[in-house]
Amino acid sequence: MLIFTQERLHWFLAENHSLKIDVIVVDEAHKIEDGYRGILLQQKLEEVFEANSTIKIFFSSPFTSNPEILLDTISNDISKKPIVTQFVSVNQNLIYISQYPGLTTKWVLKLCLPEKTIELGFLNLIDRPVNEKKKVSFIASEFSSGGSGNLIYANGPAEAEEVALALFDCVIETSQADEIVELIKLVQKTVHKDYRLGKVLKKGIAFHYGNMPLLIRQEIEKLFKEGKIKYLICTSTLLEGVNLPAKSIFIRKPRRGKSTPLNQNDFWNLAGRAGRWGKEFSGNIVCIEPTKWDIPPNPNKSKQRISFALSKVSENEKELIDYINLGTPRIDAETNQNLEFAFGYYYSLFLAGKLEQTDSLTQALLPLFTEIRKVIRIPDNIIRRNPGISPLAQQQLLDYFYERIDTPEELVPVYPEDDDAYNQYASLIGRIGKTLSHYPYQLNNSRSILIINWISGKPLSYIIRESYRSYQSNPKYKNKTIHIFIREFMDNVENFARFRFAKDSSCYVDVLRFFLKDIGREDLLENIPQLNLWLEFGVSQKTHLSLLSIGLTRNTVVELSQYIADTNMNKEEAFAWLKNQDLSKYDLSPIVMEDVELKLNIAIK
Repeated sequence: MLIFTQERLHWFLAENHSLKIDVIVVDEAHKIEDGYRGILLQQKLEEVFEANSTIKIFFSSPFTSNPEILLDTISNDISKKPIVTQFVSVNQNLIYISQYPGLTTKWVLKLCLPEKTIELGFLNLIDRPVNEKKKVSFIASEFSSGGSGNLIYANGPAEAEEVALALFDCVIETSQADEIVELIKLVQKTVHKDYRLGKVLKKGIAFHYGNMPLLIRQEIEKLFKEGKIKYLICTSTLLEGVNLPAKSIFIRKPRRGKSTPLNQNDFWNLAGRAGRWGKEFSGNIVCIEPTKWDIPPNPNKSKQRISFALSKVSENEKELIDYINLGTPRIDAETNQNLEFAFGYYYSLFLAGKLEQTDSLTQALLPLFTEIRKVIRIPDNIIRRNPGISPLAQQQLLDYFYERIDTPEELVPVYPEDDDAYNQYASLIGRIGKTLSHYPYQLNNSRSILIINWISGKPLSYIIRESYRSYQSNPKYKNKTIHIFIREFMDNVENFARFRFAKDSSCYVDVLRFFLKDIGREDLLENIPQLNLWLEFGVSQKTHLSLLSIGLTRNTVVELSQYIADTNMNKEEAFAWLKNQDLSKYDLSPIVMEDVELKLNIAIK
């Protein structure tokens, strides 16, 4: 049994061509309409079905009226059967809360049913809510009366932290739980002594977003489920499969990202966290000032029609054609990844001889691709391995290599401990930023330091501390607070180092390997590091990677590595080392030790 995102499924299929897949289950299948990730999901499903013609495919998609569309591009002959159920494990109360006219501290509560609205009473706030953060925190505090199981939805990490701080002043009681104390110690050691999470945890409050270290997120989720964290402020990670059922969820003008309002599908998916099966008979969905929302909540859970993200690109076919005719400018790809993935999708079909001329777009693409094919020397398998990067950009990189045919050694990425690693990685980032992607050259040096420290397995707290010290030395930036810096730094780690640069550098290495073989320099191939793997996991030593393969978090691996002399253990050796250790003799956080014990037990079973 394998669990993947579409990106991980892509890389798995690229390395395991002959594996037979019997069943595939797609949860939250309506995400097939979500931009470039929806295009990639569609492409991978088509490839899986083509390679496994007897496969059974199950789509799970709440509040979708036309789920059968998900099989339309796979096969029109396959047997399809939609199963519709209205089963809800707990009762959910949709509650609207709005200010009483003329009194900013008095708020009206109404229960909204499909057929009518019932006034429940009033909520008196502790003070005037002079800004939106106080409004949300005051309402959550008064409504919950200090009880546990409260989720608050925030429209981004910065807002989540600000709401947590506002709530901190509302809550009087301080948490004395030992687990909270240990989590605070771990936060201060792992991230930074001034990270806001360490402060708000003291009163049983936490925030949660995707860029935070995994071990900390896992512990937050655990303590929230146990009731030791009473208030948890979350971002759209709640919509991406994080299972955090709550007694009450508080929502105000919800958005995905900075500007996209939640549609009804996403709203009810989010609201589905209200109610804990086996613990509560009902859950509360508290909508704050719903009449001011971009898309007001609807008590009628009407099913929504979904469409393919690729269809939305096809509707504006001129934009895609112009993008390709202009050579897929990297600056345009930066702002519209949908075009980049749509180009890759259609071009892969063309390479396989499966681009059928079924509409005006495909009729225009066929002759265009025929001409493009004449100038692209990149092997088809490399283009298929890198669906999110324009084939024309890949060819531009290859052309860049041939212009430097006399010095191919300079094109090979170095190991992070290399004497000249800083300059080498700055140059590598610059090369990729000019060909495959569009990186601001002003960031090449700082990103080089980030990459080297990250893949060297340095603790996150060390990287943040040293980076902030360097940042403050620049007069232009020294006024940025540590709180903003920590958030932005963790975002850079997650979205640049672990995702974007990992993706781009993987393509770079693919093209480089082809180039070196083509010019007869196979001797350089063994020097090429596993860069994309190092970037994703944040380590480069074999022992580190072996420990990670057992299921340990990066934070746990970094903590353990200070007690391991051998840097070249395989998975079996690393597992044996863990089994034979008395970890209580080491200076490890109880949370780290619990992580090790849990993963050992799973591995043994």
